[in-house]
Amino acid sequence: MPGIVKEVRLKSRTIISQLFSEGKSLQANPVRIVYTGNTPTSPPVQLAFAVPSRNIRQAVSRNKIKRMMREAVATQLPELQAYAIRNHQRIALMFIFTARAIPDFKDLQSKIILLLQRFQKENEPLTE
Repeated sequence: MPGIVKEVRLKSRTIISQLFSEGKSLQANPVRIVYTGNTPTSPPVQLAFAVPSRNIRQAVSRNKIKRMMREAVATQLPELQAYAIRNHQRIALMFIFTARAIPDFKDLQSKIILLLQRFQKENEPLTE
């Protein structure tokens, strides 16, 4: 599946505010994930991406970084959706870029893959 389809994008202000008030976070520089489970969403996984203008001043550069993050996550999206369905969860994730320089795509992709693996490992339900 190329890219991220419209249904997967997180746009709900209530869920986004819930992410920051009740959500947990993981970090692997230059990316931080803020997530929450069991959200009232229809798709199993919803994603949002942010690059603070405080860190990256030029809008062109912020958009480039968001495109790179979306592409890196899109490669892992089928696995993430299968994880959510297998564990009967509804997950909302926000990827926040925290560095002050434009990263190399390979470095960014490896950090995002590492974060998603840590996310799945930490949120694996306990088997009895």
